[in-house]
Amino acid sequence: MTRGSQVEGDIMDAFQIFRLRADDGAYEGLYLWSTDIAQLELLFNDARNTIPDCQVKEARRLPTGDIYRYWLIWKGGTNPASGAPTYDDTLWWAMRQLCQRGWEPIGSVYGLDDTRIHTFYELRRKEPADV
Repeated sequence: MTRGSQVEGDIMDAFQIFRLRADDGAYEGLYLWSTDIAQLELLFNDARNTIPDCQVKEARRLPTGDIYRYWLIWKGGTNPASGAPTYDDTLWWAMRQLCQRGWEPIGSVYGLDDTRIHTFYELRRKEPADV
């Protein structure tokens, strides 16, 4: 019989996770996190090619040097009248891109920092059976 922790580990190892957040407040921008580094880079490159003036405000790295989170900003992201895509619009664009690539939305998570509550949207993708 398999112990509970082993079953949970096997289940967690079977999925990749992607997390998205848009913010138009003090920490304005579009945030992208993922356990799948290749998919994160693909979405990041799509965003840079799609969003005018898109810049990396911050990129966080794992001890291996791989980037696991991007914080993207651009002019007009908080102002719908500017003609630039808003951060919220781009969040939904990113989610649609991921769903088209086989990612499945699994829910939203609320997080609290010093000033406000943030909503994170999470997606998962099942690993291929041979991995």
